[in-house]
Amino acid sequence: MSINPESDRFYCFGCHAYGDQIDLVAEVLNLPLADTLQLLARDLGIDGDISEEERKRIALEQSRRQQERRKREEQHNSIKREYKRLIGIERQMYSFIMSIDSGLDLNRAEVIKSLQYKELISYWIDVLLNGSLDEQLEVVEGSRGFNPWKE
Repeated sequence: MSINPESDRFYCFGCHAYGDQIDLVAEVLNLPLADTLQLLARDLGIDGDISEEERKRIALEQSRRQQERRKREEQHNSIKREYKRLIGIERQMYSFIMSIDSGLDLNRAEVIKSLQYKELISYWIDVLLNGSLDEQLEVVEGSRGFNPWKE
């Protein structure tokens, strides 16, 4: 987990939760945002009455955060799926390359495709492992549906 005191924000690398101090308390205590605010207000000796307008604003913000979390979770899942798919293609390519016994094997279509695309697949896998989220999503979009054996 990373906690940034300057911006009063946190980020959990394990579950990808993030937010401010109130979000952290809500996550740790497994409370809805409204209950967390009341608890913190009571602990700080602040009047805990929240107007209906403020409740609506809080509910909208909570909904927005949940949508954002779901979107981020789906992005990470699509990155993982594409990574696994590309690893499978790379394994198959290397099995074809390792099966080369003579110069005649270099004329086999699967060997030609393996040699032709192994660097591209390797690059995509590297970006999925080490790139920024935007770079990873770009690779997912660009590599989706890629199958060297069907070309």
